[in-house]
Amino acid sequence: MNSLKQNSAGFTLIELLVVIAIIAILAAILFPVFAQAREKARAISCLSNLKQIGLAFTQYNQDNDEYFPGLYQGNWNSSIGRWMDSIQPYVKNTQIFNCPSDSNTANKYIANRGTIDLGATAIGGFGSYAASNAYWGNGGNAGGSQWAGPMSGAQNVTDSLPSIESPSTTYLVGDGNGSFQLSWVFNAQQPTAIDAASNPPNTLHGTDATSTNLEGMSVARHQGRTNIVFCDGHAKSMTLGALLKTSDQTTSTCGTWETPTNHCGLVYFTRADDGQ
Repeated sequence: MNSLKQNSAGFTLIELLVVIAIIAILAAILFPVFAQAREKARAISCLSNLKQIGLAFTQYNQDNDEYFPGLYQGNWNSSIGRWMDSIQPYVKNTQIFNCPSDSNTANKYIANRGTIDLGATAIGGFGSYAASNAYWGNGGNAGGSQWAGPMSGAQNVTDSLPSIESPSTTYLVGDGNGSFQLSWVFNAQQPTAIDAASNPPNTLHGTDATSTNLEGMSVARHQGRTNIVFCDGHAKSMTLGALLKTSDQTTSTCGTWETPTNHCGLVYFTRADDGQ
């Protein structure tokens, strides 16, 4: 009887505490790893979204004499459609415009919203991705200034794919925040640094972007990286620092306000082949 009692003895309190401590240490080590793996999966899903968006642009261009769709259609304060609405029939999917790492529900894409006020704050429904409208003040007419983005300028003014000298390095659409476009006006509002204090943090934007006016915010929402699709249809992940690369050219064709220090602006936001 005594030997049976001895054999059935359980763990001591010290042994239980040691086991609990080991489990807690393992959890502290593994949870961040799991979180990073989950975010990596989201980043890959986001990149897949942009690859499909790039393919949709290619199909749209083929059906429209190689021209890109307009950033928005109609008047500024009464738009009847955005670039997302133009290519949505080619993807037949609304979720593709929402980045899985974008937790702001107001950003969720609403297809064919109809008449909207693009000047209103917090309008929402644009999705998680913004098209380049950088240097829109130099947009001019379709096929005009090489400063203009592919869909820059006044409403319904776009460029054709052949007019883009360097489609593989010209930003088309990427991770944005709260707007359908990335825009900054002329050189005075050109991004020059990564803003870690913005809302959300770690963005590139012009001086006119605020917490209520989110136009122009390129967001690094994937572990310090941002996903982009370029005009030739390929998608890649980049750091915001890489997007700040300036051109090596200083010719008079770069713009009316070009100076030796400004060069031709940011390489990835001009459609010229500006000396990588």
